[in-house]
Amino acid sequence: MLSVVLADKCGLSWAQEQVERYHYLHTPVDPRCNPVALLVTLFEERVGCFIFGRPEATRVNGWYVMCNQKSIPLAAFLSN
Repeated sequence: MLSVVLADKCGLSWAQEQVERYHYLHTPVDPRCNPVALLVTLFEERVGCFIFGRPEATRVNGWYVMCNQKSIPLAAFLSN
C-alpha cells in the first residue's frame, strides 16, 4: 500500500540524504528554513520524499507555529 507520512527527526535526515544524492543541486535543504519532510512509503519501504521549507521563517520570527502548539491570539502578533 502506498502511503505518505510526516517524517520524524530520523526521517528528515534520510530525506536530506536523498536530496543531497539525487536532486540536481546535490545540496540539502538549509535547516534555517525549518524544513518539514513527508516520506512516501510502499509496503513499509521508503520510496520517496517531499521536503518543504519556509525560507522567510527567520524574518518573521514568531509568526509560524508548530501544529502541536496551542493557538496564539492575533493580538500577540499585532503587539510585536
